[in-house]
Amino acid sequence: MQLNRSVFAHIAIPGVVIGSHVRGQLMIRNVGTTEVRFWGEVDSSSSPAGGAAGQNRIDKSLIPRGHVRTFFVTGKPSWPIGFVTLTARVFYPGDTESSTREIDMSKRVLVISPWVLLAVVILLIAGFWYWRRRRGRRRARATIPRAKRARSAPALTR
Repeated sequence: MQLNRSVFAHIAIPGVVIGSHVRGQLMIRNVGTTEVRFWGEVDSSSSPAGGAAGQNRIDKSLIPRGHVRTFFVTGKPSWPIGFVTLTARVFYPGDTESSTREIDMSKRVLVISPWVLLAVVILLIAGFWYWRRRRGRRRARATIPRAKRARSAPALTR
């Protein structure tokens, strides 16, 4: 009987997150015909300004045929608005015990702090209020009749 060791991995995470950090799931599914022992790591980095990178290890684990293992992955941007890149690497034995296979996957997420959205809303309200106030003053000046100056001499015509 041929033993087929095969693993499928997927990172389930939204593309845009409103919050201070991103949280998702790394799902590892055994799609082969035999149980598989696997291990790995999840790295997180942020941009712009390349904040501190985080690394989480996935300890060696045995996954029976047709089963799924789920791991939580997190990352935090270095600024209130930033991209967080989560990179997962899963290793498992190949056709022989001395060979290994590797699954590399990466997911990039935009993280926006709620405080940034609040600041934008406050600035928009203040700008609208200032515009309306200034527009009202201009209209008030235009409706006040102005006294016209009298001419001192008739216009010269030829």
